[in-house]
Amino acid sequence: MQGPKQNNFPPLPSCCPCKPCFFQDFELEIPAEFSKYVKLGYYTWIARSVYYLINFLISLGYIGTIQDSFVTGSTIGLALLFFLAFIPLSFLCWYRPLYKAFRSDSSISFFVFFTVSACQIISDIIAILGPSKTGYLGVLAAVDLLNNGAPVNKNLGYVILFVAAIAVPLLPLDLFLLIKVHRLYRTTDASFQKAQSEFTTGVLKNEGVRKAGAQLASDVATNAMSNNATASGNRY
Repeated sequence: MQGPKQNNFPPLPSCCPCKPCFFQDFELEIPAEFSKYVKLGYYTWIARSVYYLINFLISLGYIGTIQDSFVTGSTIGLALLFFLAFIPLSFLCWYRPLYKAFRSDSSISFFVFFTVSACQIISDIIAILGPSKTGYLGVLAAVDLLNNGAPVNKNLGYVILFVAAIAVPLLPLDLFLLIKVHRLYRTTDASFQKAQSEFTTGVLKNEGVRKAGAQLASDVATNAMSNNATASGNRY
Protein backbone atom coordinates (compact mmCIF):
# COMPACT_ATOMS: atom_id res chain seq x y z
CA MET A 1 0.00 0.00 0.00
CA GLN A 2 1.41 3.34 -1.09
CA GLY A 3 1.81 5.94 1.65
CA PRO A 4 0.75 9.60 1.39
CA LYS A 5 2.67 11.67 -1.11
CA GLN A 6 5.25 14.01 0.35
CA ASN A 7 5.46 17.51 -1.11
CA ASN A 8 8.69 17.92 -3.07
CA PHE A 9 8.47 21.38 -4.68
CA PRO A 10 10.15 23.75 -4.35
CA PRO A 11 13.13 21.54 -3.49
CA LEU A 12 14.46 22.92 -0.20
CA PRO A 13 17.30 21.69 2.02
CA SER A 14 16.21 19.73 5.08
CA CYS A 15 17.69 22.40 7.36
CA CYS A 16 15.35 25.04 5.93
CA PRO A 17 12.44 25.94 8.26
CA CYS A 18 10.11 26.27 5.27
CA LYS A 19 8.88 23.07 3.70
CA PRO A 20 7.88 22.24 0.08
CA CYS A 21 4.32 23.27 -0.74
CA PHE A 22 3.52 21.08 -3.76
CA PHE A 23 3.96 17.56 -5.01
CA GLN A 24 4.92 17.04 -8.62
CA ASP A 25 6.14 13.97 -10.46
CA PHE A 26 5.78 13.98 -14.23
CA GLU A 27 6.26 10.23 -14.62
CA LEU A 28 3.92 9.30 -11.78
CA GLU A 29 1.05 11.75 -12.25
CA ILE A 30 1.05 12.85 -15.90
CA PRO A 31 0.12 10.46 -18.73
CA ALA A 32 3.14 9.71 -20.91
CA GLU A 33 1.64 11.31 -24.05
CA PHE A 34 1.18 14.65 -22.24
CA SER A 35 4.29 14.65 -20.06
CA LYS A 36 6.52 16.47 -22.56
CA TYR A 37 4.11 19.41 -22.80
CA VAL A 38 3.83 19.76 -19.03
CA LYS A 39 7.63 19.63 -18.77
CA LEU A 40 7.89 22.30 -21.47
CA GLY A 41 5.51 24.44 -19.44
CA TYR A 42 7.69 23.95 -16.37
CA TYR A 43 10.87 24.93 -18.22
CA THR A 44 9.07 27.92 -19.73
CA TRP A 45 8.12 29.05 -16.24
CA ILE A 46 11.77 28.75 -15.15
CA ALA A 47 12.86 30.80 -18.20
CA ARG A 48 10.26 33.45 -17.36
CA SER A 49 11.52 33.59 -13.77
CA VAL A 50 15.09 34.11 -15.00
CA TYR A 51 13.88 36.86 -17.32
CA TYR A 52 12.13 38.75 -14.50
CA LEU A 53 15.23 38.47 -12.33
CA ILE A 54 17.52 39.82 -15.07
CA ASN A 55 15.04 42.55 -15.99
CA PHE A 56 15.04 43.76 -12.37
CA LEU A 57 18.80 43.48 -11.85
CA ILE A 58 19.63 45.40 -15.04
CA SER A 59 17.17 48.17 -14.19
CA LEU A 60 18.54 48.31 -10.65
CA GLY A 61 22.15 48.35 -11.87
CA TYR A 62 21.59 51.59 -13.74
CA ILE A 63 19.67 53.48 -11.07
CA GLY A 64 20.84 57.07 -10.88
CA THR A 65 23.06 56.86 -13.97
CA ILE A 66 20.63 58.35 -16.47
CA GLN A 67 18.33 61.35 -16.37
CA ASP A 68 15.04 61.59 -18.25
CA SER A 69 15.32 58.19 -19.88
CA PHE A 70 13.24 55.06 -20.10
CA VAL A 71 15.01 53.73 -17.00
CA THR A 72 13.18 55.69 -14.32
CA GLY A 73 12.17 55.10 -10.73
CA SER A 74 8.77 53.79 -11.80
CA THR A 75 10.44 51.34 -14.19
CA ILE A 76 12.63 49.98 -11.41
CA GLY A 77 9.71 49.79 -8.98
CA LEU A 78 7.55 47.90 -11.46
CA ALA A 79 10.45 45.60 -12.37
CA LEU A 80 10.77 44.73 -8.66
CA LEU A 81 7.00 44.17 -8.42
CA PHE A 82 7.07 41.86 -11.45
CA PHE A 83 9.96 39.89 -9.98
CA LEU A 84 8.32 39.45 -6.57
CA ALA A 85 4.73 38.90 -7.74
CA PHE A 86 4.70 37.50 -11.27
CA ILE A 87 7.04 34.56 -10.64
CA PRO A 88 4.84 32.92 -7.97
CA LEU A 89 1.63 34.03 -9.73
CA SER A 90 2.81 32.51 -13.02
CA PHE A 91 3.53 29.26 -11.18
CA LEU A 92 0.20 29.16 -9.33
CA CYS A 93 -2.09 30.52 -12.06
CA TRP A 94 -0.41 29.22 -15.23
CA TYR A 95 1.91 26.25 -14.67
CA ARG A 96 -0.05 24.52 -11.89
CA PRO A 97 -3.35 24.65 -13.83
CA LEU A 98 -1.49 23.11 -16.80
CA TYR A 99 -0.13 20.37 -14.53
CA LYS A 100 -3.51 19.69 -12.88
CA ALA A 101 -5.36 19.79 -16.21
CA PHE A 102 -3.42 16.78 -17.52
CA ARG A 103 -3.11 15.09 -14.15
CA SER A 104 -6.85 14.85 -13.49
CA ASP A 105 -8.42 15.93 -16.82
CA SER A 106 -9.78 19.02 -15.09
CA SER A 107 -11.88 21.30 -17.30
CA ILE A 108 -11.63 24.25 -14.94
CA SER A 109 -7.82 23.95 -14.89
CA PHE A 110 -7.80 24.01 -18.70
CA PHE A 111 -9.88 27.20 -18.73
CA VAL A 112 -7.65 28.89 -16.14
CA PHE A 113 -4.58 27.95 -18.19
CA PHE A 114 -6.09 29.33 -21.41
CA THR A 115 -7.11 32.60 -19.75
CA VAL A 116 -3.75 33.23 -18.08
CA SER A 117 -1.89 32.19 -21.24
CA ALA A 118 -3.67 34.93 -23.19
CA CYS A 119 -2.61 37.46 -20.55
CA GLN A 120 0.98 36.20 -20.61
CA ILE A 121 1.18 36.49 -24.39
CA ILE A 122 0.16 40.14 -24.14
CA SER A 123 2.75 40.59 -21.38
CA ASP A 124 5.41 38.96 -23.60
CA ILE A 125 4.73 41.45 -26.39
CA ILE A 126 4.97 44.39 -23.97
CA ALA A 127 8.20 42.95 -22.51
CA ILE A 128 9.82 42.71 -25.94
CA LEU A 129 8.78 46.23 -26.91
CA GLY A 130 9.48 47.75 -23.48
CA PRO A 131 7.45 50.97 -23.60
CA SER A 132 8.45 53.71 -21.18
CA LYS A 133 7.54 53.29 -17.49
CA THR A 134 6.04 49.81 -17.90
CA GLY A 135 8.66 48.01 -15.84
CA TYR A 136 10.00 46.18 -18.91
CA LEU A 137 13.34 46.88 -20.57
CA GLY A 138 12.71 46.24 -24.25
CA VAL A 139 13.48 47.34 -27.80
CA LEU A 140 11.88 50.80 -27.54
CA ALA A 141 13.92 51.62 -24.45
CA ALA A 142 17.10 50.38 -26.14
CA VAL A 143 16.51 52.41 -29.30
CA ASP A 144 15.81 55.53 -27.25
CA LEU A 145 19.11 55.14 -25.43
CA LEU A 146 21.14 54.21 -28.53
CA ASN A 147 19.91 57.39 -30.21
CA ASN A 148 21.24 59.38 -27.26
CA GLY A 149 24.85 60.40 -27.85
CA ALA A 150 26.14 59.82 -24.33
CA PRO A 151 28.39 56.70 -24.14
CA VAL A 152 26.78 55.48 -20.92
CA ASN A 153 23.36 55.63 -22.61
CA LYS A 154 24.61 53.59 -25.58
CA ASN A 155 26.12 50.98 -23.29
CA LEU A 156 22.83 50.68 -21.43
CA GLY A 157 21.01 50.44 -24.76
CA TYR A 158 23.03 47.39 -25.77
CA VAL A 159 22.45 45.77 -22.38
CA ILE A 160 18.70 46.38 -22.67
CA LEU A 161 18.72 44.81 -26.13
CA PHE A 162 20.17 41.72 -24.46
CA VAL A 163 17.31 41.77 -21.90
CA ALA A 164 14.76 42.07 -24.73
CA ALA A 165 16.42 39.14 -26.52
CA ILE A 166 15.85 36.98 -23.44
CA ALA A 167 12.13 37.85 -23.54
CA VAL A 168 11.76 36.99 -27.24
CA PRO A 169 11.65 33.14 -26.90
CA LEU A 170 8.91 33.38 -24.26
CA LEU A 171 6.37 34.58 -26.84
CA PRO A 172 6.61 31.60 -29.26
CA LEU A 173 6.79 29.19 -26.30
CA ASP A 174 3.58 30.61 -24.82
CA LEU A 175 1.87 30.58 -28.22
CA PHE A 176 2.95 27.00 -28.92
CA LEU A 177 1.75 25.74 -25.54
CA LEU A 178 -1.57 27.57 -25.82
CA ILE A 179 -2.28 26.18 -29.30
CA LYS A 180 -1.03 22.67 -28.55
CA VAL A 181 -2.83 22.35 -25.21
CA HIS A 182 -6.04 23.66 -26.78
CA ARG A 183 -5.82 20.98 -29.49
CA LEU A 184 -5.23 18.31 -26.85
CA TYR A 185 -8.09 19.72 -24.78
CA ARG A 186 -10.46 19.25 -27.70
CA THR A 187 -9.59 15.53 -27.80
CA THR A 188 -10.65 15.05 -24.16
CA ASP A 189 -14.12 15.07 -22.62
CA ALA A 190 -13.45 18.46 -21.02
CA SER A 191 -16.03 21.19 -21.67
CA PHE A 192 -17.33 24.47 -20.31
CA GLN A 193 -20.28 22.65 -18.75
CA LYS A 194 -17.88 20.25 -17.00
CA ALA A 195 -15.85 23.20 -15.75
CA GLN A 196 -19.00 24.76 -14.30
CA SER A 197 -19.86 21.46 -12.63
CA GLU A 198 -16.35 21.13 -11.17
CA PHE A 199 -16.49 24.68 -9.84
CA THR A 200 -19.91 24.15 -8.26
CA THR A 201 -18.86 20.85 -6.71
CA GLY A 202 -15.67 22.40 -5.35
CA VAL A 203 -17.56 25.30 -3.82
CA LEU A 204 -20.14 23.04 -2.19
CA LYS A 205 -17.41 20.81 -0.74
CA ASN A 206 -15.58 23.78 0.76
CA GLU A 207 -16.08 23.73 4.54
CA GLY A 208 -15.87 27.52 4.86
CA VAL A 209 -18.49 28.06 2.17
CA ARG A 210 -20.84 25.53 3.79
CA LYS A 211 -20.48 27.15 7.21
CA ALA A 212 -21.07 30.60 5.74
CA GLY A 213 -24.16 29.33 3.92
CA ALA A 214 -25.52 27.72 7.06
CA GLN A 215 -24.90 30.88 9.07
CA LEU A 216 -26.59 33.01 6.40
CA ALA A 217 -29.63 30.70 6.35
CA SER A 218 -29.81 30.81 10.15
CA ASP A 219 -29.63 34.63 10.18
CA VAL A 220 -32.35 34.90 7.52
CA ALA A 221 -34.62 32.53 9.47
CA THR A 222 -34.00 34.42 12.74
CA ASN A 223 -34.75 37.78 11.09
CA ALA A 224 -37.91 36.40 9.51
CA MET A 225 -39.16 35.06 12.87
CA SER A 226 -38.33 38.34 14.56
CA ASN A 227 -40.21 40.33 11.91
CA ASN A 228 -43.23 38.05 12.22
CA ALA A 229 -43.25 38.43 16.00
CA THR A 230 -43.01 42.19 15.70
CA ALA A 231 -45.85 42.29 13.16
CA SER A 232 -48.03 40.11 15.42
CA GLY A 233 -47.38 42.37 18.40
CA ASN A 234 -48.28 45.48 16.45
CA ARG A 235 -51.70 44.04 15.65
CA TYR A 236 -52.60 44.09 19.31
